[in-house]
Amino acid sequence: NFDLVSVTMDGVVCAESRAESLDAEYKLLHDQYIDLEAKYQRLQDEHEKLTAEYTEVMNRNEKRKGTITSLMNNQEWYQMRIQELENEVAEQSTRYDNLYASATDKLATATKELDSRDQLLKAATKEAQAVQQELDANATQLKN
Repeated sequence: NFDLVSVTMDGVVCAESRAESLDAEYKLLHDQYIDLEAKYQRLQDEHEKLTAEYTEVMNRNEKRKGTITSLMNNQEWYQMRIQELENEVAEQSTRYDNLYASATDKLATATKELDSRDQLLKAATKEAQAVQQELDANATQLKN
């Protein structure tokens, strides 16, 4: 009987130790999850800001296109100005397209990382529940 109680207590101690380890791992993953959510929100905010800037630039570009049309009266000088404005529009469009694409890629990466951490958190939670069930079963056996 003493050996059975000793073995059972050793099992309980091991299970409790494993549960504490899993609990610590769960807390770490949970903290990482919170950090990723914050990072995700920052990227989402940056994405929205860049989208607004992109829209503003496109609206300005549309206004500039109207200006280009009205400048056609004085062919020589205005033709040079049109070329300058078209170059500026192309540079800004390219710049904002690149910024928008970069923000979208960062957002997708953060979303994947957040999903991955969420899966790890779910797996750790399931493992912790299994250990808790094992502890409960051991406790029931000890009572009996």
